[in-house]
Amino acid sequence: MDYAGLDYRNIRFPVDRPLTEDERAARYQQKKARNAPPMDFLSVIGFNSNYIDLVDRWYSIKGFNSWVGALVFLLSIGGCVFRRT
Repeated sequence: MDYAGLDYRNIRFPVDRPLTEDERAARYQQKKARNAPPMDFLSVIGFNSNYIDLVDRWYSIKGFNSWVGALVFLLSIGGCVFRRT
């Protein structure tokens, strides 16, 4: 599952549309065995007939934005404190 971003307006795939021949040819074959390691840049890391395991592929971007936000906040507070003295 690849969402084009964190915003609902950027979902690229419309719902309830006819599939193209390329999409039908590239469908996942459940009967064939696959042996691929989990990768964090892909959302689906595992599934069986009962459940599907997903990861948030945007966690590194969210973490980076949190660190930048915390740094800007601390610099702003520091600037306000030292400007008064």
